[in-house]
Amino acid sequence: MANRIIKGKQCTIIWHVDNLKISHVDKKVVEDILKQLTPKFGQAAPLTTFRGKILDYLGMKIDYHRKGKVTFPIEFFLNNYWKKSHMTWRA
Repeated sequence: MANRIIKGKQCTIIWHVDNLKISHVDKKVVEDILKQLTPKFGQAAPLTTFRGKILDYLGMKIDYHRKGKVTFPIEFFLNNYWKKSHMTWRA
């Protein structure tokens, strides 16, 4: 993980193998970082991007709906767990 202040706000880049999660309050900052990464890492195949209030990153749901808050909905984790274990459950 790397943090840097860009345009007075924190930019965070998280990576795992070949997956990145780039966040900043100004979407132009994220777009500029993607432009810098594309020449080196987007040659074999274009970089895939996802934007929105709910993201799926490395099997985790990340929910940004509430201003100033980030949540990781547990139902998503439980559903995946139960599917893999071939068990059922009811909430």
